[in-house]
Amino acid sequence: MYLKIKDVEHLKELCNKSNSRYRNDKTDDYGGIECFINIGGFARSSKTITWNGNTFWIYHDIDDTDETVDEKALMKQTNIGTALDSGNLYMY
Repeated sequence: MYLKIKDVEHLKELCNKSNSRYRNDKTDDYGGIECFINIGGFARSSKTITWNGNTFWIYHDIDDTDETVDEKALMKQTNIGTALDSGNLYMY
């Protein structure tokens, strides 16, 4: 069963509690969560998200790209903010 991520504070909490061995090549940090946006039916957009206390680092599995954004940009400029608002972001 997948865990629905309720809001941005819940996302931060999950990232902080993560024991993931995923390594962010740019910062050499470990941690983060693997999650997905439910697009509908069986369609998903998979992501890895880390939180360092100031910014989110997002890795997009679909096209092997990444971005670093603050909380405001996460909510206003990414599809993750839209997914949080609509209840469609889940942790694997």
